[in-house]
Amino acid sequence: IPPINRNFQNGCVKEAKRVDFRSAQFDYQQDCTGLKHFSSSTATFIGTLLGNLVLGYLSDTIGRRPVYIFSICLGVPAVILSAAINGVMNFYIFRFIVGFAVAGTLTVGWTYASEMITPSRRFRLRTFPNWVSLVLLHICDMPLNNGRINGNKRSS
Repeated sequence: IPPINRNFQNGCVKEAKRVDFRSAQFDYQQDCTGLKHFSSSTATFIGTLLGNLVLGYLSDTIGRRPVYIFSICLGVPAVILSAAINGVMNFYIFRFIVGFAVAGTLTVGWTYASEMITPSRRFRLRTFPNWVSLVLLHICDMPLNNGRINGNKRSS
């Protein structure tokens, strides 16, 4: 247990009768705080949702390139700090910032990259990933539909 939490919440740790594996959740005693039902993934996805709204609007207003560069410059330090930070609340704050930055790098970055491709090649470059996804989905779906593309069964 980190020294910060050792004396502060000793009672909660003693309640854990069995620990299957050592995890950061146990080290930071997340279950002993008000964050018991609020995971770090939730904080990240809320940041992503708000990042899509805010950074999408800003990219339309001031341009995609500055917003994309800002997102990268915000996200890289935030992910490093979220790994090196002590304390659950600070971890959650940095995970929110990481989610916010991920929205900018993925959404704005993909749009910016698509706009850099010449219009004659956009169709080919966008179609290939979709085609691969369709083939993989069909391969996964074949055992469920007896090898047919359409799963509707005809009545005889």
